[in-house]
Amino acid sequence: MYLRFLEANSSLFSRQFNVLLFCLILFSFGCDRIKSFNPGDTSSSPYYENVILQCMMGQTPGCAAPTIRNVQNMGTLHSGFLTGSTAPFASTVEVSVDGSPFFPAAVSGTTWTFALPTGSSIWKQNTKHWIAVRSSLFASINAIMVRKGNNQDVNGDGFPDLIVGANQYNGGDGKVYIFHGSKQGVLSQAATAANTSLSSVVVGGQYGWSVTLGDVNGDGYADAIVSAPSAGADAVYIYHSSGSSGIATGASPTSTLTAGSAVFFGGSIVTGDVNGDGFEDVIVGSYGYSTSQGRVDIFHSSGSAGVPTAAVASAQTTLIGAAINNRFGIAVSSGDINGDGYSDVLVGADGISRSYIFHSNGTSGITSQNLGSSGISNTLLIGESATQFGISVAVGDVNGDGPEDVLIGARSYSANQGRAYVFHSNGLSGIASQDLSTTGTAKTVFTGQAGAGFFGIAVALGDVNGDGYQDALVGAYGLLQGNGFVFHSSGASGISSQNLSAGGTPNTVFNGENAGDQFGIFVSFADPNGDGYSDACIGAYGYSTNQGRAYLFSGTSAGIPNTAAVSASTILNGEPLSQFGYSIASNIESSLFRWKLEWIEFIEPFLFWRKEFFELFS
Repeated sequence: MYLRFLEANSSLFSRQFNVLLFCLILFSFGCDRIKSFNPGDTSSSPYYENVILQCMMGQTPGCAAPTIRNVQNMGTLHSGFLTGSTAPFASTVEVSVDGSPFFPAAVSGTTWTFALPTGSSIWKQNTKHWIAVRSSLFASINAIMVRKGNNQDVNGDGFPDLIVGANQYNGGDGKVYIFHGSKQGVLSQAATAANTSLSSVVVGGQYGWSVTLGDVNGDGYADAIVSAPSAGADAVYIYHSSGSSGIATGASPTSTLTAGSAVFFGGSIVTGDVNGDGFEDVIVGSYGYSTSQGRVDIFHSSGSAGVPTAAVASAQTTLIGAAINNRFGIAVSSGDINGDGYSDVLVGADGISRSYIFHSNGTSGITSQNLGSSGISNTLLIGESATQFGISVAVGDVNGDGPEDVLIGARSYSANQGRAYVFHSNGLSGIASQDLSTTGTAKTVFTGQAGAGFFGIAVALGDVNGDGYQDALVGAYGLLQGNGFVFHSSGASGISSQNLSAGGTPNTVFNGENAGDQFGIFVSFADPNGDGYSDACIGAYGYSTNQGRAYLFSGTSAGIPNTAAVSASTILNGEPLSQFGYSIASNIESSLFRWKLEWIEFIEPFLFWRKEFFELFS
């Protein structure tokens, strides 16, 4: 009955209670003294008393619940931490996740930070979670729902970071740079000012050929994975974050994966949780294996120790291509294509214009397969003949139904004009096999401009306009100064086909600076300012005689406008002759999600927080 009275008279009750609480606060400040109030002096106690009084009476908008600034409602979280802001006089911030009791966050000034579960309790990729934040001083709650994405935050400040490779630094030794994200995005805009730089372990190894980020040891901080596939000592190096300081410049690798021979091991790398234990596994492509037959090896995380040092013979899964010169493993990507909660693997084999999808079997991961023997894939996608279909691959949900779809580039289509294709998932069965050289079809086909633009050399998926559907980014470095193109999803139907040589129009065109810059030869998405909109990242390793540049174009609710590279939101400059921008971490998908929710999923956490609030005063 008392609760019903409170609900019916909540406004009256809360105001009377707040006035009473305010009097107690005044008493603690010293109500027996007369104080002057100067609204311009924010350091004085009378100022705070006045602000708190206005807050209690509902007259100050700034007294709302603390804000969450590194992920939005229905957004994707790419960090193991939450961060936000609070009123200057609210010394304590409390956070509840998934309806649990409220726990205190760390507060410094007006900024708060909260570490999410780690270890065996770590949030698994693509899982949904409720987050509620409140100040200890005021009862209002800021509650959102998020999806856990790939962890890209090496220093735990809540903002995804960016890793860029320069494989020709020092004559081919190679170097890698990590730039920390922030509320303002990437602040350091020169390679020499990067937050972290890592140098080659092997002379001539082309260290930084491929790079990515992911939390392999489940401590809440992203780790760096870097390949050096050349010089006959092919290796992939894993660097664990040290915590809030990130990864130290010049750090030694925590563990090393090796092939033992010149197979271009690490020509492609990506992370994904193929066995569903919450720890990122490492997936490595070796397209030069056995006369370019190619192979992919998957190394499972062992838990808090991460992925241990190992040779390919110790990989938990080995996938081998069908025949010599197939170049199986030229590109790899991962994501939950059949919606069962485990990461599946997409592999390109551009030498035969094919791509393959291998489903996880659950806690055991993906079963080894030799396609040159009796092995099979769950899905076989055959491109048009001699198009290099599979030179680039990406996974993401373009139609918002939950299971992830795939985007595949074919840069040599029609005398290097180039194409890219989208195939939709059908749910638990995944994506149906298709043969585009006969009667097979893709859901979406993008065709490049007339001429040898090499459209499709690089592809990525991300949500540039925050509508909850993944958009496509396609690179084409071959014409004029080079280009990048963004195609928006239309919603549940996905992305419409476009032929740029026949009047088709992309939503965004990026133009490079100079001929020969190779602008568009590498593309990815990132969100270093954590605003929930994917920012397009485009490399131009040939800029200024192979000094190299990387460009970031910020996403907004309207997408990204047509932009010349020189006007990019952020321009990162490499060191001389280093080919900076040859690779950029690309396993990120900033997107709102649109999964259907059961009523009880929505109401249970709300009822908990509401019950706790009323019980506090009953």
